[in-house]
Amino acid sequence: MGLYNRKANDGPTAHPFALEFRWSGERVAIRRQDVREVPELDAARSVPARLRDLLGRRGQVPLYDIVEELGAGKDTIKKALQRGPFVSLPGPDGVYRWALEVPDHD
Repeated sequence: MGLYNRKANDGPTAHPFALEFRWSGERVAIRRQDVREVPELDAARSVPARLRDLLGRRGQVPLYDIVEELGAGKDTIKKALQRGPFVSLPGPDGVYRWALEVPDHD
C-alpha cells in the first residue's frame, strides 16, 4: 500500500512511503517500505521526484532513455525538465543529455 501526501496547508508535504502486509495464520506483519522499491507504487510519485532520483542515480541521461525508464509522456517529462533543477548537456555523440543542476558554491 502506497501512502502519498499530496497536499499540506502548513509546511512541506511528507515523503511518500509504502506499507507491506504479510499474513501468516492469524498474524499480520506490517513493514514500512520505500515506494521506490515497488514499481507500481513508484509510478504514482510525481514526475519531477522520479526525475531527480533517476538523474541522481545515473548522472547524464538522454531524453529518450528518461521517457522509456519513467514511462511518462515525452511532453510531460520535457515540462518537468524545463522547470528544473535540471540542465541539458551536449554528449560526445552529439546527443544532449539531462542531468541534475549542480548549485554554485561561491
